[in-house]
Amino acid sequence: MNRFQANICLLCVTAIWSSEVIVLSCMPDTVIPFAVSCMTNLIGAALLFMCFFKRIKNEIMKAGKGLVIQCALLAVLYFTYNVMYIYGWKSFDVLTGDFTISMTVIFMPGLMFLLRQKVGVRTLVSSAFITVGVVLAFMGNETSPDTKSLVLVFVAAILRGLFYIKLNRAAKEHDSITLAALIILFSGITSYAAWTALQPATFFAVPWSRQVVASLFVHSYFVTVTAQVLNTFAQRRTTASSATIIYSLENVFAALWCVILPAGIVGSVTMTATKVAAVVFVLLGNLAELVRLPGGVKKNTAQTADPTSETDSGGDQNPVPEERLRPHFNVMDTTAKQKTLIVLLLFITYFIISIPFKALDIMPGFTDIRPVTILQPIYGIFFGIPGCVVLSLGNVISDIIGGSLRISSAAGALANFLGPFLFYIYWAKYAGTAFDLRSGKRMLKFIGTIIAVAAIEALIITPAVAYFYPDVDYMKFAVIVLCNTILFPVALGIPLTVLIQEEFGFRPVRLPEKVPAA
Repeated sequence: MNRFQANICLLCVTAIWSSEVIVLSCMPDTVIPFAVSCMTNLIGAALLFMCFFKRIKNEIMKAGKGLVIQCALLAVLYFTYNVMYIYGWKSFDVLTGDFTISMTVIFMPGLMFLLRQKVGVRTLVSSAFITVGVVLAFMGNETSPDTKSLVLVFVAAILRGLFYIKLNRAAKEHDSITLAALIILFSGITSYAAWTALQPATFFAVPWSRQVVASLFVHSYFVTVTAQVLNTFAQRRTTASSATIIYSLENVFAALWCVILPAGIVGSVTMTATKVAAVVFVLLGNLAELVRLPGGVKKNTAQTADPTSETDSGGDQNPVPEERLRPHFNVMDTTAKQKTLIVLLLFITYFIISIPFKALDIMPGFTDIRPVTILQPIYGIFFGIPGCVVLSLGNVISDIIGGSLRISSAAGALANFLGPFLFYIYWAKYAGTAFDLRSGKRMLKFIGTIIAVAAIEALIITPAVAYFYPDVDYMKFAVIVLCNTILFPVALGIPLTVLIQEEFGFRPVRLPEKVPAA
């Protein structure tokens, strides 16, 4: 993973964190934040330990109990600043509360100086822009925060900065999966202690329902596991200051949700000119840190000093140490028995992601929120025809489980086979270059294929629904199909594809070479 890819992953992490409010809106008010944190972290830790038990065990044995203690302390630090935010945000509206997170950027240069780490000019300029944004956000707050709330968010911002400095250092020393799994596990245990203190009945106090269970698993998959794993991998390839600056974009995403989502989900927020200006200054701060102008200074001083720093072209100046490299994996090189196991695992992965979202319908009986579409390019490019079959059959079985099987599901099955097949055949035969996402140009090309495939799928499914079910608003249906098959593969699929290829060593499937005639 190069610096460019790491920044993309951190951007995805920021978007996921900002969308947490959408998932939490499905939870009853009686489920307190500590309960959600406990259950989602424990579910997330269980998933990571089940999938990577041998890898985690080997890293712990190699690093010793010091790694376990380090992760436990990081989890306590993470828990502490989050508790301070929870209670400090009560005096702020939703958007201004999110802006208090950006105060970490303000304190980061001072923290790095105290810890004897270099701070580049870009970072200082970026911090200045974001500071202006935070001040404007405070000026635009709809209520006047009390002194206690201000103290809590200020201290939380400092502790958050310390957390990311320590996490950044740990990510460069230890296996990222192990680091993420242990931090998530200890976060769950710490949250359980707080939950027990405030609500002794704990699990028996939760008003269990289909929607509550679905929300917990969705939160576990994306907000907890996906974000934390991407975060720890990306932290190895960047500095703590750069990462924290990208995290400040959470305010930008929060502003977007405030504009496009109902007040019942994100709360009532009026986007005034002052708040818009605050968002703009945060964007300017990120541009100052991340954009390299032609002929300008190529690197941040702090980044140059960092052993994982890279050239702007995306290539590694100093590759990851040999022991960190994972063996390459190509599905075409596996045995028949291994291929069968791989197909089974592909099915399990599909249903783990797909089924919880069946409780969150947009257009009941026809389509819903489907982040499972992130698997289309991944299954097609890295697993070929078996991946296409899994997505097609998985879509039908998922419709049966969700009670949404219709005649038009045949068109859905066809589209869900053809979509990943187009990714597979294009990158295996017609793209002209080997598949990777190591530069902006290649990533734009990939996004172009996602949009083209999404349009083809919409053209297959929508006419079938319109023909068999004329009462359905087919234009709205088509828009939802396009949103599902474009937004999720771009926003979540790209960083996961980077992770799978660059860190886990998966290789795209290639068509077999033709043997020349004798």
